[in-house]
Amino acid sequence: MTEAVSLVHPLAFSPDEVFQHFVDPELLVRWFYPEGCKPERAILEPRIGGLFAVDMKTVDDLTLSVRGQVLELSFNTRLRFTWKWTSGPLVSVPESVVDLEFKATKSGTTLLIKQGFFSSEELMQEHARGWEMALKRLEGFGAKDGLRKSNQEREHEG
Repeated sequence: MTEAVSLVHPLAFSPDEVFQHFVDPELLVRWFYPEGCKPERAILEPRIGGLFAVDMKTVDDLTLSVRGQVLELSFNTRLRFTWKWTSGPLVSVPESVVDLEFKATKSGTTLLIKQGFFSSEELMQEHARGWEMALKRLEGFGAKDGLRKSNQEREHEG
């Protein structure tokens, strides 16, 4: 297993706001799912050993579930957790580890995402597409909820 997802994604809101969208179940369930799915539940308990759980339904009414455990947590800067499909077509894929880093920038946050390892380029690409779809939804969700701040507003805050 040598393939790993590695993404660098700029977001136009603060590390705190991005982090909250991972650890608040009411926020996470609204954006953390791929195209063609309907979210049912998303939880990431913000503590070492905390539960990571995502349940969703496909348009064909197939249940897809992921489970994991929080391995590392530094509020607003880093989050590491395991990822194991427990239902759906990817259930035979071995557990992987997701590593998220939240880097403050003048225009918001750069989110560094690593997930691996996968046994094939195809599996790695499938997970990368899932992340990209979810992050696109997060960008839109943040914009609708007024999370985006201008550079001028950021400069006055800090």
